[in-house]
Amino acid sequence: MTTMLVRSSSFRGFSFIEVLVAIGIVVAALVCAEALVHTVPLSRTTHDEDMALVIARGELESVRGGGYSSVPASGPFSSSLLASLPSGIGTLTVSDFNAGTKQVTATVSWKEPALSARSIIMSTLVTKTGGLP
Repeated sequence: MTTMLVRSSSFRGFSFIEVLVAIGIVVAALVCAEALVHTVPLSRTTHDEDMALVIARGELESVRGGGYSSVPASGPFSSSLLASLPSGIGTLTVSDFNAGTKQVTATVSWKEPALSARSIIMSTLVTKTGGLP
């Protein structure tokens, strides 16, 4: 009679490599979650800065387009885009650069939640004669 040896193929637990792979997957998921947590506020900040630049540039282009004689006095300005910034306000500051030139500075300020007040400042010169080609 022949006796066969039967090997038991039941495993008890996980191999070392399986544990390492599982730990690697968990670590990768945590790194991705951490990156996502920091990316969302950063994208909001970048969006607000871009919007403020668009607003300031548009206001300065409007002032330059009107010419020297129609440069407004210093003070707040309005733009429909200011509503897209949290607590957004715009201010123009006009000063004499020299006898025939005025310096116009547009400041767009806003308050981001949980951050300090932010602002973008852009300046241009408007002359009585000449100008950019």
